[in-house]
Amino acid sequence: MSKINESVNQGDISAVLERVAVHRAENRTEFVRRLPYFVAGLVLSVAFFFPFYWLIKVAVMWPAGSLYLGDPSLALDRFELYNFVRVYYEIPFPRYLYNSVVITLLAVVGSLVTNSLAAYSLTKDFYGKKVVLAFLISALMIPYYVTVIPAFLVTNRLGLLNTHLGMALPFMTFIIGTFILMNSFNSVPNSMIEAARLDGASELYILFGVLWPLAKPALATNVILAFIYAWNAYLWPLVVVSDRLMQPLPLALASFSTRFDGNFTLQYAFAIMVLIPVVIIFLLLQRQFIRSVVQSSVKE
Repeated sequence: MSKINESVNQGDISAVLERVAVHRAENRTEFVRRLPYFVAGLVLSVAFFFPFYWLIKVAVMWPAGSLYLGDPSLALDRFELYNFVRVYYEIPFPRYLYNSVVITLLAVVGSLVTNSLAAYSLTKDFYGKKVVLAFLISALMIPYYVTVIPAFLVTNRLGLLNTHLGMALPFMTFIIGTFILMNSFNSVPNSMIEAARLDGASELYILFGVLWPLAKPALATNVILAFIYAWNAYLWPLVVVSDRLMQPLPLALASFSTRFDGNFTLQYAFAIMVLIPVVIIFLLLQRQFIRSVVQSSVKE
Protein backbone atom coordinates (compact mmCIF):
# COMPACT_ATOMS: atom_id res chain seq x y z
CA MET A 1 0.00 0.00 0.00
CA SER A 2 2.84 2.35 0.87
CA LYS A 3 4.49 1.63 -2.49
CA ILE A 4 1.24 2.56 -4.26
CA ASN A 5 0.97 5.82 -2.30
CA GLU A 6 4.62 6.59 -3.02
CA SER A 7 4.13 6.03 -6.74
CA VAL A 8 1.01 8.22 -6.71
CA ASN A 9 2.87 10.99 -4.88
CA GLN A 10 5.75 10.79 -7.32
CA GLY A 11 3.28 11.00 -10.20
CA ASP A 12 1.65 14.09 -8.67
CA ILE A 13 5.01 15.73 -8.08
CA SER A 14 6.15 15.07 -11.64
CA ALA A 15 2.87 16.47 -12.98
CA VAL A 16 3.29 19.62 -10.86
CA LEU A 17 6.89 20.03 -11.98
CA GLU A 18 5.83 19.63 -15.59
CA ARG A 19 3.17 22.30 -15.19
CA VAL A 20 5.70 24.64 -13.56
CA ALA A 21 8.12 24.07 -16.43
CA VAL A 22 5.39 24.76 -18.99
CA HIS A 23 4.34 27.89 -17.11
CA ARG A 24 7.91 29.19 -17.01
CA ALA A 25 8.35 28.50 -20.71
CA GLU A 26 5.13 30.42 -21.45
CA ASN A 27 6.32 33.32 -19.27
CA ARG A 28 9.65 33.45 -21.10
CA THR A 29 7.87 33.40 -24.46
CA GLU A 30 5.52 36.16 -23.35
CA PHE A 31 8.44 38.21 -22.03
CA VAL A 32 10.33 37.86 -25.30
CA ARG A 33 7.22 38.84 -27.23
CA ARG A 34 6.69 41.96 -25.11
CA LEU A 35 10.36 42.93 -24.85
CA PRO A 36 10.31 45.23 -27.94
CA TYR A 37 7.37 47.13 -26.42
CA PHE A 38 9.24 47.54 -23.14
CA VAL A 39 12.32 48.81 -24.95
CA ALA A 40 10.26 51.21 -27.06
CA GLY A 41 8.49 52.47 -23.93
CA LEU A 42 11.81 52.99 -22.17
CA VAL A 43 13.26 54.92 -25.11
CA LEU A 44 10.18 57.15 -25.34
CA SER A 45 10.21 57.72 -21.58
CA VAL A 46 13.83 58.87 -21.71
CA ALA A 47 13.10 61.08 -24.72
CA PHE A 48 10.14 62.74 -22.98
CA PHE A 49 11.85 63.08 -19.61
CA PHE A 50 15.17 64.44 -20.89
CA PRO A 51 13.95 68.04 -21.45
CA PHE A 52 12.73 68.17 -17.84
CA TYR A 53 16.02 66.73 -16.63
CA TRP A 54 17.94 69.36 -18.60
CA LEU A 55 15.66 72.06 -17.20
CA ILE A 56 16.54 70.95 -13.66
CA LYS A 57 20.24 70.57 -14.46
CA VAL A 58 20.56 74.13 -15.77
CA ALA A 59 18.38 75.62 -13.01
CA VAL A 60 20.53 74.24 -10.17
CA MET A 61 23.85 75.39 -11.66
CA TRP A 62 25.64 78.28 -9.95
CA PRO A 63 27.36 80.51 -10.83
CA ALA A 64 25.64 80.97 -14.18
CA GLY A 65 28.97 81.21 -15.99
CA SER A 66 29.78 77.61 -15.09
CA LEU A 67 27.21 76.57 -17.67
CA TYR A 68 29.67 77.55 -20.42
CA LEU A 69 32.89 76.42 -18.76
CA GLY A 70 34.60 73.10 -19.42
CA ASP A 71 33.31 70.23 -21.48
CA PRO A 72 29.52 69.75 -21.75
CA SER A 73 28.23 67.05 -19.45
CA LEU A 74 24.87 65.40 -18.92
CA ALA A 75 25.66 64.54 -15.32
CA LEU A 76 24.04 66.50 -12.50
CA ASP A 77 27.38 67.38 -10.87
CA ARG A 78 26.13 70.21 -8.64
CA PHE A 79 22.89 71.17 -6.93
CA GLU A 80 22.51 74.77 -5.79
CA LEU A 81 19.28 76.59 -4.85
CA TYR A 82 20.75 80.06 -5.34
CA ASN A 83 18.88 80.67 -8.60
CA PHE A 84 15.51 79.90 -7.01
CA VAL A 85 16.23 82.22 -4.08
CA ARG A 86 17.31 85.00 -6.42
CA VAL A 87 14.17 84.65 -8.54
CA TYR A 88 12.07 84.90 -5.38
CA TYR A 89 13.71 88.18 -4.34
CA GLU A 90 14.22 89.75 -7.77
CA ILE A 91 10.47 90.05 -8.39
CA PRO A 92 7.31 90.17 -6.23
CA PHE A 93 6.96 86.41 -6.60
CA PRO A 94 4.41 85.97 -3.75
CA ARG A 95 2.10 88.49 -5.43
CA TYR A 96 2.33 86.74 -8.81
CA LEU A 97 1.80 83.38 -7.12
CA TYR A 98 -1.26 84.75 -5.31
CA ASN A 99 -2.71 85.98 -8.61
CA SER A 100 -2.25 82.60 -10.27
CA VAL A 101 -3.72 80.72 -7.29
CA VAL A 102 -6.83 82.93 -7.14
CA ILE A 103 -7.40 82.76 -10.90
CA THR A 104 -6.95 78.98 -10.92
CA LEU A 105 -9.29 78.44 -7.94
CA LEU A 106 -11.99 80.55 -9.59
CA ALA A 107 -11.57 78.64 -12.84
CA VAL A 108 -11.65 75.20 -11.17
CA VAL A 109 -14.68 75.91 -8.99
CA GLY A 110 -16.52 77.68 -11.79
CA SER A 111 -15.83 74.93 -14.31
CA LEU A 112 -17.01 72.21 -11.91
CA VAL A 113 -20.32 73.99 -11.34
CA THR A 114 -21.04 75.18 -14.89
CA ASN A 115 -19.84 71.99 -16.61
CA SER A 116 -21.86 69.85 -14.19
CA LEU A 117 -25.04 71.86 -14.77
CA ALA A 118 -24.60 71.71 -18.53
CA ALA A 119 -23.74 68.00 -18.49
CA TYR A 120 -26.72 67.13 -16.30
CA SER A 121 -29.09 69.01 -18.60
CA LEU A 122 -27.68 67.17 -21.62
CA THR A 123 -28.44 63.81 -20.02
CA LYS A 124 -32.14 64.63 -20.34
CA ASP A 125 -34.25 64.14 -23.44
CA PHE A 126 -35.63 67.41 -24.75
CA TYR A 127 -36.62 68.89 -28.07
CA GLY A 128 -33.56 70.12 -29.97
CA LYS A 129 -31.00 68.14 -27.94
CA LYS A 130 -29.23 66.92 -31.08
CA VAL A 131 -28.99 70.50 -32.34
CA VAL A 132 -27.42 71.61 -29.05
CA LEU A 133 -24.90 68.76 -29.16
CA ALA A 134 -24.05 69.54 -32.78
CA PHE A 135 -23.58 73.21 -31.86
CA LEU A 136 -21.21 72.30 -29.00
CA ILE A 137 -19.19 69.95 -31.20
CA SER A 138 -19.00 72.64 -33.90
CA ALA A 139 -17.80 75.16 -31.31
CA LEU A 140 -14.82 72.91 -30.62
CA MET A 141 -13.59 73.60 -34.14
CA ILE A 142 -13.46 77.37 -33.59
CA PRO A 143 -9.89 78.49 -32.82
CA TYR A 144 -9.45 80.03 -29.40
CA TYR A 145 -7.76 83.10 -30.86
CA VAL A 146 -10.90 84.00 -32.81
CA THR A 147 -12.83 84.44 -29.57
CA VAL A 148 -10.29 86.68 -27.84
CA ILE A 149 -11.60 90.00 -29.17
CA PRO A 150 -15.32 89.28 -28.47
CA ALA A 151 -14.40 87.99 -25.02
CA PHE A 152 -12.37 91.14 -24.36
CA LEU A 153 -15.28 93.36 -25.38
CA VAL A 154 -17.63 91.47 -23.06
CA THR A 155 -15.14 91.59 -20.20
CA ASN A 156 -14.61 95.31 -20.72
CA ARG A 157 -18.36 95.93 -20.75
CA LEU A 158 -18.67 94.01 -17.47
CA GLY A 159 -15.92 96.12 -15.92
CA LEU A 160 -13.72 93.11 -15.18
CA LEU A 161 -10.45 94.30 -16.71
CA ASN A 162 -7.47 94.00 -14.33
CA THR A 163 -9.41 91.69 -12.02
CA HIS A 164 -8.96 88.06 -11.03
CA LEU A 165 -12.50 87.22 -12.08
CA GLY A 166 -11.95 88.76 -15.50
CA MET A 167 -8.87 86.60 -16.06
CA ALA A 168 -10.63 83.45 -14.83
CA LEU A 169 -13.92 83.98 -16.66
CA PRO A 170 -13.08 82.25 -19.99
CA PHE A 171 -11.76 79.19 -18.15
CA MET A 172 -14.82 78.71 -15.95
CA THR A 173 -16.38 76.43 -18.53
CA PHE A 174 -15.10 74.31 -21.40
CA ILE A 175 -16.90 71.94 -23.73
CA ILE A 176 -14.60 68.96 -23.25
CA GLY A 177 -15.27 68.98 -19.53
CA THR A 178 -19.01 69.07 -20.19
CA PHE A 179 -18.81 66.01 -22.42
CA ILE A 180 -16.67 64.12 -19.90
CA LEU A 181 -19.19 64.75 -17.13
CA MET A 182 -22.13 63.98 -19.40
CA ASN A 183 -20.66 60.60 -20.25
CA SER A 184 -20.09 59.89 -16.55
CA PHE A 185 -23.63 60.94 -15.57
CA ASN A 186 -25.11 58.77 -18.32
CA SER A 187 -23.43 55.71 -16.80
CA VAL A 188 -25.42 56.12 -13.56
CA PRO A 189 -28.53 53.88 -13.51
CA ASN A 190 -31.71 55.85 -14.04
CA SER A 191 -33.37 53.83 -11.26
CA MET A 192 -31.07 55.48 -8.71
CA ILE A 193 -32.09 58.95 -9.89
CA GLU A 194 -35.78 58.01 -9.83
CA ALA A 195 -35.39 56.66 -6.30
CA ALA A 196 -33.87 59.97 -5.22
CA ARG A 197 -36.82 61.83 -6.78
CA LEU A 198 -39.29 59.59 -4.94
CA ASP A 199 -37.54 60.52 -1.71
CA GLY A 200 -38.21 64.18 -2.47
CA ALA A 201 -34.76 65.16 -3.72
CA SER A 202 -34.53 68.25 -5.89
CA GLU A 203 -32.71 68.31 -9.20
CA LEU A 204 -29.79 70.19 -7.66
CA TYR A 205 -29.52 67.62 -4.86
CA ILE A 206 -29.59 64.81 -7.42
CA LEU A 207 -26.76 66.49 -9.29
CA PHE A 208 -24.51 67.43 -6.38
CA GLY A 209 -25.60 64.85 -3.81
CA VAL A 210 -26.15 61.74 -5.94
CA LEU A 211 -24.26 62.10 -9.23
CA TRP A 212 -21.17 63.94 -7.97
CA PRO A 213 -20.08 61.20 -5.52
CA LEU A 214 -20.42 58.67 -8.34
CA ALA A 215 -18.50 60.79 -10.84
CA LYS A 216 -15.25 61.42 -8.94
CA PRO A 217 -12.96 60.34 -11.83
CA ALA A 218 -14.72 62.71 -14.23
CA LEU A 219 -14.62 65.52 -11.67
CA ALA A 220 -10.90 64.93 -11.13
CA THR A 221 -10.35 65.14 -14.89
CA ASN A 222 -12.21 68.45 -14.96
CA VAL A 223 -10.09 69.75 -12.10
CA ILE A 224 -6.86 68.80 -13.88
CA LEU A 225 -7.91 70.33 -17.20
CA ALA A 226 -9.25 73.52 -15.64
CA PHE A 227 -6.13 73.85 -13.50
CA ILE A 228 -3.82 73.47 -16.49
CA TYR A 229 -5.87 75.86 -18.66
CA ALA A 230 -5.98 78.59 -16.02
CA TRP A 231 -2.50 78.14 -14.55
CA ASN A 232 -0.74 78.19 -17.93
CA ALA A 233 -2.88 80.96 -19.43
CA TYR A 234 -0.77 83.58 -21.15
CA LEU A 235 -2.64 85.20 -24.04
CA TRP A 236 -5.86 86.05 -22.21
CA PRO A 237 -4.19 87.68 -19.16
CA LEU A 238 -1.92 89.55 -21.56
CA VAL A 239 -5.02 91.05 -23.20
CA VAL A 240 -7.03 91.98 -20.09
CA VAL A 241 -4.26 92.95 -17.65
CA SER A 242 -2.32 96.21 -17.74
CA ASP A 243 -1.38 96.40 -14.06
CA ARG A 244 1.94 94.61 -13.45
CA LEU A 245 0.92 93.61 -9.92
CA MET A 246 -2.08 91.74 -11.33
CA GLN A 247 0.00 89.56 -13.62
CA PRO A 248 -0.12 85.78 -13.13
CA LEU A 249 3.03 83.67 -13.19
CA PRO A 250 3.16 82.98 -16.97
CA LEU A 251 3.10 86.71 -17.73
CA ALA A 252 5.66 87.35 -15.01
CA LEU A 253 7.86 84.63 -16.49
CA ALA A 254 7.75 86.31 -19.91
CA SER A 255 8.68 89.68 -18.41
CA PHE A 256 11.40 88.05 -16.33
CA SER A 257 12.86 86.32 -19.39
CA THR A 258 13.04 89.67 -21.19
CA ARG A 259 14.68 91.33 -18.22
CA PHE A 260 17.26 88.57 -17.73
CA ASP A 261 17.76 87.71 -21.37
CA GLY A 262 20.63 85.24 -21.74
CA ASN A 263 20.66 84.18 -18.09
CA PHE A 264 19.27 80.71 -18.66
CA THR A 265 19.86 79.50 -15.12
CA LEU A 266 17.45 82.09 -13.69
CA GLN A 267 14.94 81.60 -16.47
CA TYR A 268 14.92 77.83 -16.02
CA ALA A 269 14.62 78.19 -12.25
CA PHE A 270 11.57 80.41 -12.68
CA ALA A 271 10.10 77.94 -15.18
CA ILE A 272 10.44 75.12 -12.65
CA MET A 273 8.75 77.23 -9.97
CA VAL A 274 5.82 77.73 -12.35
CA LEU A 275 5.74 74.05 -13.35
CA ILE A 276 5.83 72.43 -9.88
CA PRO A 277 2.14 73.05 -8.93
CA VAL A 278 0.92 71.48 -12.18
CA VAL A 279 3.01 68.37 -11.56
CA ILE A 280 1.75 68.11 -7.97
CA ILE A 281 -1.90 68.38 -9.00
CA PHE A 282 -1.49 65.75 -11.69
CA LEU A 283 0.31 63.34 -9.35
CA LEU A 284 -2.41 63.73 -6.73
CA LEU A 285 -5.24 63.13 -9.21
CA GLN A 286 -3.59 60.88 -11.78
CA ARG A 287 -5.38 57.73 -10.57
CA GLN A 288 -8.79 59.38 -10.93
CA PHE A 289 -7.75 60.85 -14.27
CA ILE A 290 -6.72 57.47 -15.68
CA ARG A 291 -9.91 55.89 -14.34
CA SER A 292 -11.98 58.56 -16.05
CA VAL A 293 -10.21 57.96 -19.38
CA VAL A 294 -10.78 54.21 -19.09
CA GLN A 295 -14.45 54.65 -18.19
CA SER A 296 -14.95 57.04 -21.10
CA SER A 297 -13.47 54.55 -23.57
CA VAL A 298 -15.37 51.48 -22.35
CA LYS A 299 -18.98 51.00 -23.35
CA GLU A 300 -21.12 48.84 -21.11
